[in-house]
Amino acid sequence: MDEIGLVKKSYENIAEKYRREKDLTILNMEIFNEWFSILVGTVLDLGCGSGYPIAQKFVQTNKSYLGIDLAKSQITLATNQFSSKYVQFRVAEMLEFCQQSSEDQYGGIIALHSIFHLPRQLHFDLFLEIKRILRPNAPLLFSVPETADEGSINEWFGTKMWWSSFSYNWYKTTMNELGFKPIMSYREKTLFLKKEEINWYLLFQV
Repeated sequence: MDEIGLVKKSYENIAEKYRREKDLTILNMEIFNEWFSILVGTVLDLGCGSGYPIAQKFVQTNKSYLGIDLAKSQITLATNQFSSKYVQFRVAEMLEFCQQSSEDQYGGIIALHSIFHLPRQLHFDLFLEIKRILRPNAPLLFSVPETADEGSINEWFGTKMWWSSFSYNWYKTTMNELGFKPIMSYREKTLFLKKEEINWYLLFQV
């Protein structure tokens, strides 16, 4: 099985378990609220999972949102929880979806804890597509691990999981090379599944 297929199967199997680990922390972060304040149209959420809690913010504020995810079971959870004419969900792979989207289509993009499930040799291509489909002045918020890593773990919520990422410095440099304007960054140290994790949240604007 290819790596993206493995990620899809794993999230299909643990959709409800993973949903229970989610909380409202992101909605209280300064960097998230800055991103939200400068949206200029419909938002695309890459790797939305169950939609919680990002979609909840859009239901409450009547702003347009489209969440995509590989796993149908995740999208089913999202669709069942969030009922609003402003919020939609679709099963899709992030790079392929961006490649099929129109130029200047989205007023903001968010990708939290999801880009590292795409093989890192495709990350540059993904950001090229993101820049193409974002409207002028639209913001991009995404998270990445602090250090480069690629591999798998056999026991992750009772299933196997795979990830692939460069270091925080690679993403920061690459975004500058592509012409994204840096707005804000935030380094977060947390415990996840009893293991310390360090992630960076990066906010840019086209």
